[in-house]
Amino acid sequence: DIQRNDIPRFTLIGFMIGVAIGIKQNIGVLVFVAYLGWIADRELMCPKASIRRMMRHSFALTLGTLAVPGVIIFELYRRGDLFTFSDIMWTKSKLYIEAMSFSYFSNFWSPNSLRSLPIWFLVNTTLVVLLIGAVSSVIFIVYPLIARSGWRPLQAGRFSVVASDSRMRFWVILYLASFIAIFPRANYFHVTHAIPFCFAALAILLDRLFRPVSSHMPYHGFRKVSIVASLIYSALMTVHVVSFAIDYSKGERVMFREFPAQGMITTPETVRFVNEVRGQIRHNLGRDASLLIAHPFACFFYPFLDTPNPTRYSYFFDGILNRSDLQAIIAAIEKGQISAMLIQVPQA
Repeated sequence: DIQRNDIPRFTLIGFMIGVAIGIKQNIGVLVFVAYLGWIADRELMCPKASIRRMMRHSFALTLGTLAVPGVIIFELYRRGDLFTFSDIMWTKSKLYIEAMSFSYFSNFWSPNSLRSLPIWFLVNTTLVVLLIGAVSSVIFIVYPLIARSGWRPLQAGRFSVVASDSRMRFWVILYLASFIAIFPRANYFHVTHAIPFCFAALAILLDRLFRPVSSHMPYHGFRKVSIVASLIYSALMTVHVVSFAIDYSKGERVMFREFPAQGMITTPETVRFVNEVRGQIRHNLGRDASLLIAHPFACFFYPFLDTPNPTRYSYFFDGILNRSDLQAIIAAIEKGQISAMLIQVPQA
C-alpha cells in the first residue's frame, strides 16, 4: 500500500541512487529513471490514483538522488572546473548521437566457419533474448493502460494475474531502462556491459511471471538461476576489488590526482607518460600554443594537458571526420592557426 511515510523511504532510495551516480553515472541514472517510471506506473495503476502523491514521491526521490551529485558539482564549481566538465559531457553526448551511434541490429553476424558456430550461436541468441525482453517489457507496460480503456485481449491466465503487480512492473521498467541504456552506441562493448543488468531484471521478471500459484508446488528454477548468477557475479567482483587493493598497496595501481582524471585508476607508467607529455608541451610550446591532438581521447587530453582546442573536433575516430573536416584542419595548419600536432605513433 502507498503510505505517507513512503517519502523518507524514497528519499533514502534516492540518496543511494545518488551514490551510484557519483561512482558510475550510467548505472545510477539508469536506476533513477526506472524508479521514476515505476512511481508513475504505480499511481496510474492504483484505483485511487493521486497526481499530487506521485509528484511528492518523485520529488523525494529526486531530492535524495541530487544530494551526492550536488556535492560533486559544487566541488567542481569551487575549483573552477565546472564549465570544462560540462563542455566535455556536452561534446561527448553530442558526438555519441551524431557520429558514433551504432544500430543494435548491426551486432548480428553470420558464422564464417564451423569453429565460429558456438560463439555465433551464443552471441546471436543473447541478442535475440535481449530484444524479446525489450518488446515484452513494452507490452507489459502498455497492456494495463489499454485494459483500463476497456479492450482486454487477454482476459485470463498468468498475464492477467500479474498485470496488476506493481513490484513486477518495476522489474519490467528496470529491464527496459537497462536495454535503452545501450543506445545510441549499441555496439558489442556497450551491449556486453548492459547484459548483467538486463539479465538480472529479466530473471526476476520471469520468476514473478511463472511463479506457481500454490506455495506447495516446487520452487521455480528462474529464482534459483538468478540467485546463483548474482552470487557468481558478486564473487567475481569481490575478487576484482581484493585484487585491486593488493595491487594498490604494492604500487602497481595508482590514481590520477588532477582533473579531469582525478580518481581514475591507472598504472604508474601511464601517469609518468602523461605527465612527461604535459611537461614537453609546456616546455616546447607554452600554455597558449595551438596544439591539435589527433587522438580518439582528445576531449580528455585537452583539459588534462591544460591546452586549448584550436578546432571544433574533440574526437578523432575513423569515420568521425569527413573530407571537408580534414580540409578545414589542413587549411588551419597552412595558415599557422595550428602550430603543432600530438599524434599516437604505432609501436613496432
